[in-house]
Amino acid sequence: MGREPAPMSDDYGRLVGSGCVWVLVMDEEVGGLIVLRREADHVLVSNVAVGRAHQGRGFGRRLLTMLKRMLAKAATTSCASTPTS
Repeated sequence: MGREPAPMSDDYGRLVGSGCVWVLVMDEEVGGLIVLRREADHVLVSNVAVGRAHQGRGFGRRLLTMLKRMLAKAATTSCASTPTS
């Protein structure tokens, strides 16, 4: 690609402040996160990440399951995702 992937250069302070980031906390440390971008008619998953120490235990899947439940509650009709690697 010739440049860093977008999630590497995102302003996470701004994203957290806007309520677009959900963090998985494991024993008082960040274990993973999911970043959403809300649009008028859908929610875009722009990043799902799990720390190395916590990979392979289904936490990424749990974050996505949480998202599905949240969307179902909010009656959002669609969810698109983009690859981050």
